[in-house]
Amino acid sequence: MDAESFRDFVLSVLGEAFPDEPFLPGERADAIRWKDSEIGLHNLHADAALMHTEPAMVRQTIVEHFSRIVKLTDTELASLPATWDEARTRVRLQLMPANFARVGVSVTFPFLDEVLISIVVDAEHGYAYVRTEDVERWQVGLIDLYEAACENLTAASQNLGVSYYPGPPAIVALDTTDGYAAARLLLPSLRQFITERLGSPFCAGIPNRDFLIMWSATEDAQFQERMQVQLNEDTKSRSHPLSSRILNVTVDSIS
Repeated sequence: MDAESFRDFVLSVLGEAFPDEPFLPGERADAIRWKDSEIGLHNLHADAALMHTEPAMVRQTIVEHFSRIVKLTDTELASLPATWDEARTRVRLQLMPANFARVGVSVTFPFLDEVLISIVVDAEHGYAYVRTEDVERWQVGLIDLYEAACENLTAASQNLGVSYYPGPPAIVALDTTDGYAAARLLLPSLRQFITERLGSPFCAGIPNRDFLIMWSATEDAQFQERMQVQLNEDTKSRSHPLSSRILNVTVDSIS
C-alpha cells in the first residue's frame, strides 16, 4: 500500500490498541500526530514490508512499535537530565536525515547535504535528540557537548563485533542493534582502525542508521559501481535511511 493508505491503516490499528491516546493524521501523508510530536512512518512502513505480509503480523509490528514510543516518551523523555553533570555521560553522537531537523530546536552540526550530525541522550529504550533549550538549561558550550558525545560513543564502541573480510576485495562492515552503527564513522579512533586495514583514503557507505560498510578505495571501477548500486537499494528499502553516497574517508576527514 502507498504511504497515505499505510498511515490510515496505522491510525485504525492505534485507535483500537491505544483508545486513550490522541493519534491524528500528520501534515505529511507518511506521518501521524501525537501530542506535540509528528511521527514519521517511513521506517515502520519499510520494516513491515520487509518482515511481514500477513495483516495480523503487520498489526502486531505497529502495536509493538508504538508501545515503545509511548513508553519512551512518557518515561525516558519526561526525565531528561536536568543538569549537565547528569547529561555528560549519556550524550552521544548520532546521524540524522537533514529533513528531520527543526531549525532552532534540534542541536545539529554540518555533515552532508542530506545528513546532519546530531546529539542525543541515550536511554534504555532508545534516545532523545538534544534540543537548544536543553543546552541552555545545562549551560554547556557546543564544543564541549560534541566532545562529550564523541567520547561516550567511543566508550560504547569498545569490543564491538566488526566484520572484516580481507578479500580481495577487502571490506569492513559494522551492523549493530544499538542504533549507532553509521554514526561510528564520526569517531577518529574507528577511522584510524580502518585505515590500518584498508589504507587511506578508504571508501564508506552509510545507507541507514544501523549499518556501516567500508572498503578499499583502490578497488576497481566495476566493484565501486556494484557498491553504489547496493547503497542505492539499501537506502530506499531499509528503515532509518541516511545516504546513498560513497564517502571518501581518512583519519582526519570525511568527504
